[in-house]
Amino acid sequence: MQVGWLDQQNLGAFRSLLLPEAAAALDAGEPVPVLGLTEGEVACGAAAAWLRGGTLDVRSLYVSPDYRRQGGGRLLLEALLKLAGGQAETANVSYTSTHPDHETLPPFLAALGFVQQDGPENIYSLTVGRLAQSRFFSGVAATPGGAVCFADLPRGVLSAAYRAAVAKGGDYLPYSLTDPRVDARVSVAVMEHHDIRSFAAFAVPEAGRLDLAWVQSGRPQDMPLLLHAAYQRVRKHYPPETVLTVQAINPASAALVAALLPQARPISHTYVRAIP
Repeated sequence: MQVGWLDQQNLGAFRSLLLPEAAAALDAGEPVPVLGLTEGEVACGAAAAWLRGGTLDVRSLYVSPDYRRQGGGRLLLEALLKLAGGQAETANVSYTSTHPDHETLPPFLAALGFVQQDGPENIYSLTVGRLAQSRFFSGVAATPGGAVCFADLPRGVLSAAYRAAVAKGGDYLPYSLTDPRVDARVSVAVMEHHDIRSFAAFAVPEAGRLDLAWVQSGRPQDMPLLLHAAYQRVRKHYPPETVLTVQAINPASAALVAALLPQARPISHTYVRAIP
Protein backbone atom coordinates (compact mmCIF):
# COMPACT_ATOMS: atom_id res chain seq x y z
CA MET A 1 0.00 0.00 0.00
CA GLN A 2 1.15 3.53 -0.74
CA VAL A 3 0.20 6.95 0.60
CA GLY A 4 0.24 10.11 -1.50
CA TRP A 5 -0.95 13.73 -1.49
CA LEU A 6 -4.37 14.57 -2.84
CA ASP A 7 -5.22 17.80 -4.62
CA GLN A 8 -8.06 19.14 -6.72
CA GLN A 9 -6.80 17.23 -9.77
CA ASN A 10 -6.66 13.73 -8.28
CA LEU A 11 -9.44 14.03 -5.69
CA GLY A 12 -12.09 12.32 -7.84
CA ALA A 13 -11.19 8.69 -7.11
CA PHE A 14 -10.97 9.40 -3.36
CA ARG A 15 -13.94 11.73 -2.84
CA SER A 16 -16.24 8.99 -1.55
CA LEU A 17 -13.57 7.97 0.99
CA LEU A 18 -13.49 11.40 2.66
CA LEU A 19 -15.97 13.22 4.84
CA PRO A 20 -17.77 15.92 2.81
CA GLU A 21 -16.14 18.75 4.80
CA ALA A 22 -12.67 17.49 3.84
CA ALA A 23 -13.50 17.23 0.14
CA ALA A 24 -15.16 20.66 0.23
CA ALA A 25 -12.06 22.21 1.84
CA LEU A 26 -9.85 20.76 -0.88
CA ASP A 27 -12.24 21.96 -3.59
CA ALA A 28 -12.06 25.45 -2.09
CA GLY A 29 -8.26 25.43 -2.13
CA GLU A 30 -7.86 25.50 1.65
CA PRO A 31 -4.43 24.44 2.99
CA VAL A 32 -5.72 21.14 4.42
CA PRO A 33 -3.43 18.08 4.43
CA VAL A 34 -5.36 15.40 2.53
CA LEU A 35 -3.83 12.00 1.80
CA GLY A 36 -4.94 9.06 -0.32
CA LEU A 37 -4.18 5.36 0.13
CA THR A 38 -3.78 3.07 -2.87
CA GLU A 39 -3.24 -0.63 -3.44
CA GLY A 40 -1.92 -0.91 -6.95
CA GLU A 41 -4.32 1.16 -9.04
CA VAL A 42 -7.16 1.01 -6.50
CA ALA A 43 -8.05 3.98 -4.29
CA CYS A 44 -8.79 2.27 -0.97
CA GLY A 45 -8.43 4.91 1.75
CA ALA A 46 -8.07 8.58 2.59
CA ALA A 47 -7.39 10.90 5.51
CA ALA A 48 -7.57 14.65 6.16
CA ALA A 49 -6.63 16.95 9.02
CA TRP A 50 -6.62 20.61 9.99
CA LEU A 51 -3.73 22.43 11.67
CA ARG A 52 -5.23 24.64 14.38
CA GLY A 53 -3.26 26.44 17.07
CA GLY A 54 -0.50 23.88 17.44
CA THR A 55 -2.86 20.91 17.11
CA LEU A 56 -3.30 18.50 14.23
CA ASP A 57 -7.06 17.85 14.16
CA VAL A 58 -7.71 14.62 12.25
CA ARG A 59 -11.33 14.75 11.12
CA SER A 60 -11.49 12.22 8.29
CA LEU A 61 -9.88 8.74 8.30
CA TYR A 62 -11.25 5.84 6.29
CA VAL A 63 -10.08 2.58 4.70
CA SER A 64 -12.37 0.51 2.47
CA PRO A 65 -13.58 -2.70 4.17
CA ASP A 66 -11.80 -5.04 1.72
CA TYR A 67 -8.45 -3.43 2.55
CA ARG A 68 -8.64 -3.22 6.33
CA ARG A 69 -6.32 -4.95 8.80
CA GLN A 70 -3.47 -4.56 6.33
CA GLY A 71 -1.84 -1.50 7.91
CA GLY A 72 -3.44 1.10 5.67
CA GLY A 73 -5.01 3.10 8.49
CA ARG A 74 -1.70 3.20 10.34
CA LEU A 75 0.10 4.38 7.19
CA LEU A 76 -2.37 7.24 6.70
CA LEU A 77 -2.30 8.40 10.31
CA GLU A 78 1.47 8.15 10.68
CA ALA A 79 1.91 10.09 7.42
CA LEU A 80 -0.29 12.89 8.78
CA LEU A 81 1.69 12.97 12.03
CA LYS A 82 4.94 13.16 10.10
CA LEU A 83 3.62 16.03 7.97
CA ALA A 84 2.67 17.94 11.12
CA GLY A 85 6.08 17.53 12.74
CA GLY A 86 7.44 20.95 13.68
CA GLN A 87 4.06 22.60 13.06
CA ALA A 88 1.95 20.95 15.78
CA GLU A 89 2.63 19.65 19.26
CA THR A 90 -0.40 17.38 19.65
CA ALA A 91 -2.74 15.39 17.43
CA ASN A 92 -6.46 14.88 17.99
CA VAL A 93 -8.68 12.25 16.44
CA SER A 94 -12.36 13.07 17.01
CA TYR A 95 -15.31 11.01 15.80
CA THR A 96 -18.96 10.31 16.52
CA SER A 97 -19.82 6.64 16.96
CA THR A 98 -22.74 6.06 14.60
CA HIS A 99 -21.66 2.80 12.90
CA PRO A 100 -20.41 -0.61 14.10
CA ASP A 101 -17.11 0.06 12.31
CA HIS A 102 -16.36 2.77 14.87
CA GLU A 103 -15.98 0.13 17.58
CA THR A 104 -12.60 -0.79 16.08
CA LEU A 105 -11.20 2.72 16.54
CA PRO A 106 -10.38 2.69 20.30
CA PRO A 107 -7.92 -0.25 20.14
CA PHE A 108 -6.48 1.03 16.85
CA LEU A 109 -5.81 4.49 18.28
CA ALA A 110 -4.49 3.11 21.57
CA ALA A 111 -1.95 1.03 19.65
CA LEU A 112 -0.66 4.24 18.06
CA GLY A 113 -0.23 6.00 21.42
CA PHE A 114 -3.49 7.97 21.51
CA VAL A 115 -5.25 8.47 24.86
CA GLN A 116 -8.98 9.07 25.23
CA GLN A 117 -9.79 12.54 26.55
CA ASP A 118 -13.55 13.05 26.26
CA GLY A 119 -14.91 16.21 27.85
CA PRO A 120 -18.40 17.37 28.79
CA GLU A 121 -18.82 18.98 25.35
CA ASN A 122 -20.11 15.74 23.89
CA ILE A 123 -22.86 14.33 21.69
CA TYR A 124 -25.30 12.09 23.54
CA SER A 125 -27.70 9.54 22.09
CA LEU A 126 -30.83 7.63 23.08
CA THR A 127 -33.97 6.39 21.35
CA VAL A 128 -37.23 8.30 21.27
CA GLY A 129 -38.84 5.38 23.11
CA ARG A 130 -36.46 5.76 26.03
CA LEU A 131 -37.36 9.41 26.47
CA ALA A 132 -40.43 8.29 28.40
CA GLN A 133 -38.12 6.73 31.02
CA SER A 134 -36.79 10.14 31.95
CA ARG A 135 -38.41 11.52 35.10
CA PHE A 136 -38.63 14.89 33.35
CA PHE A 137 -40.78 13.54 30.50
CA SER A 138 -42.72 10.78 32.27
CA GLY A 139 -46.37 11.56 32.83
CA VAL A 140 -46.50 14.26 30.15
CA ALA A 141 -49.81 13.47 28.45
CA ALA A 142 -50.79 16.72 26.75
CA THR A 143 -49.01 19.37 24.74
CA PRO A 144 -48.39 22.37 27.03
CA GLY A 145 -49.80 25.68 25.94
CA GLY A 146 -47.58 28.61 25.07
CA ALA A 147 -45.38 26.89 22.50
CA VAL A 148 -46.01 26.83 18.75
CA CYS A 149 -44.40 24.58 16.15
CA PHE A 150 -42.35 26.01 13.30
CA ALA A 151 -44.88 24.71 10.77
CA ASP A 152 -47.43 27.20 12.09
CA LEU A 153 -45.11 30.21 11.89
CA PRO A 154 -44.50 32.48 8.88
CA ARG A 155 -41.20 31.86 7.13
CA GLY A 156 -40.19 35.49 7.71
CA VAL A 157 -40.54 35.10 11.49
CA LEU A 158 -38.23 32.07 11.47
CA SER A 159 -35.70 33.86 9.26
CA ALA A 160 -35.69 36.87 11.57
CA ALA A 161 -35.13 34.65 14.62
CA TYR A 162 -32.23 32.93 12.89
CA ARG A 163 -30.58 36.23 11.96
CA ALA A 164 -31.00 37.54 15.50
CA ALA A 165 -29.49 34.38 17.02
CA VAL A 166 -26.52 34.44 14.65
CA ALA A 167 -25.92 38.13 15.43
CA LYS A 168 -25.61 37.16 19.10
CA GLY A 169 -22.97 34.55 18.25
CA GLY A 170 -25.23 31.61 18.87
CA ASP A 171 -25.24 29.86 15.49
CA TYR A 172 -25.08 26.12 16.16
CA LEU A 173 -26.71 25.04 12.91
CA PRO A 174 -24.84 24.98 9.59
CA TYR A 175 -28.11 26.04 7.96
CA SER A 176 -31.06 28.32 8.74
CA LEU A 177 -34.23 27.55 10.71
CA THR A 178 -36.17 27.43 7.43
CA ASP A 179 -33.92 24.78 5.87
CA PRO A 180 -35.74 21.57 4.81
CA ARG A 181 -33.50 19.55 7.14
CA VAL A 182 -35.16 21.27 10.11
CA ASP A 183 -38.34 19.36 10.94
CA ALA A 184 -40.93 22.11 11.28
CA ARG A 185 -43.48 19.65 12.71
CA VAL A 186 -41.53 19.07 15.94
CA SER A 187 -39.37 22.19 16.22
CA VAL A 188 -41.06 24.65 18.58
CA ALA A 189 -40.90 28.29 19.63
CA VAL A 190 -42.15 30.58 22.38
CA MET A 191 -43.43 33.89 21.05
CA GLU A 192 -43.27 37.37 22.52
CA HIS A 193 -45.59 39.73 20.66
CA HIS A 194 -44.82 38.80 17.03
CA ASP A 195 -41.22 37.64 17.50
CA ILE A 196 -39.63 34.38 18.59
CA ARG A 197 -38.25 34.65 22.11
CA SER A 198 -37.06 31.07 22.53
CA PHE A 199 -36.89 28.02 20.28
CA ALA A 200 -35.83 24.38 20.02
CA ALA A 201 -34.87 23.24 16.51
CA PHE A 202 -34.76 19.57 15.49
CA ALA A 203 -32.92 18.44 12.37
CA VAL A 204 -33.00 15.18 10.42
CA PRO A 205 -29.45 14.47 9.16
CA GLU A 206 -30.31 10.95 7.97
CA ALA A 207 -33.11 8.37 8.05
CA GLY A 208 -33.83 7.02 11.52
CA ARG A 209 -32.09 9.86 13.32
CA LEU A 210 -33.30 13.12 14.84
CA ASP A 211 -30.98 15.80 16.25
CA LEU A 212 -31.90 18.34 18.90
CA ALA A 213 -29.68 20.70 16.97
CA TRP A 214 -30.19 24.10 18.55
CA VAL A 215 -31.92 25.41 21.68
CA GLN A 216 -32.05 29.09 22.54
CA SER A 217 -33.96 30.14 25.64
CA GLY A 218 -34.73 33.82 26.18
CA ARG A 219 -36.10 33.18 29.67
CA PRO A 220 -35.35 30.32 32.12
CA GLN A 221 -38.98 29.24 32.29
CA ASP A 222 -39.07 28.73 28.51
CA MET A 223 -36.71 25.73 28.54
CA PRO A 224 -39.06 23.16 30.14
CA LEU A 225 -41.95 24.53 28.08
CA LEU A 226 -39.99 24.02 24.84
CA LEU A 227 -38.79 20.53 25.75
CA HIS A 228 -42.16 19.25 26.90
CA ALA A 229 -43.92 20.65 23.83
CA ALA A 230 -41.31 19.22 21.47
CA TYR A 231 -41.44 15.82 23.19
CA GLN A 232 -45.15 15.44 22.46
CA ARG A 233 -44.61 16.23 18.79
CA VAL A 234 -41.58 13.95 18.48
CA ARG A 235 -43.51 11.07 20.05
CA LYS A 236 -46.34 11.66 17.55
CA HIS A 237 -44.24 11.85 14.40
CA TYR A 238 -41.34 9.44 15.07
CA PRO A 239 -41.31 5.72 15.94
CA PRO A 240 -39.80 4.67 19.30
CA GLU A 241 -36.67 3.23 17.67
CA THR A 242 -35.66 6.61 16.17
CA VAL A 243 -32.25 7.67 17.49
CA LEU A 244 -32.30 11.10 19.13
CA THR A 245 -28.99 12.93 19.53
CA VAL A 246 -28.27 15.95 21.71
CA GLN A 247 -25.05 17.94 21.75
CA ALA A 248 -23.71 19.51 24.93
CA ILE A 249 -21.63 22.58 24.10
CA ASN A 250 -20.37 23.44 27.60
CA PRO A 251 -20.35 21.97 31.13
CA ALA A 252 -23.70 23.60 31.95
CA SER A 253 -25.49 22.01 29.01
CA ALA A 254 -23.78 18.68 29.75
CA ALA A 255 -25.17 18.83 33.29
CA LEU A 256 -28.63 19.56 31.85
CA VAL A 257 -28.43 16.54 29.55
CA ALA A 258 -27.35 14.33 32.46
CA ALA A 259 -30.25 15.58 34.60
CA LEU A 260 -32.99 15.38 31.98
CA LEU A 261 -31.77 12.39 29.94
CA PRO A 262 -29.91 10.03 32.30
CA GLN A 263 -30.39 7.18 29.80
CA ALA A 264 -28.41 9.00 27.09
CA ARG A 265 -24.90 7.78 26.37
CA PRO A 266 -21.99 9.76 24.93
CA ILE A 267 -21.21 8.87 21.31
CA SER A 268 -18.59 11.47 20.37
CA HIS A 269 -15.01 10.77 21.39
CA THR A 270 -11.63 12.47 21.23
CA TYR A 271 -8.23 10.77 21.35
CA VAL A 272 -5.02 12.75 21.86
CA ARG A 273 -1.28 12.09 21.58
CA ALA A 274 1.87 14.19 21.48
CA ILE A 275 3.72 14.66 18.19
CA PRO A 276 7.46 14.05 18.68
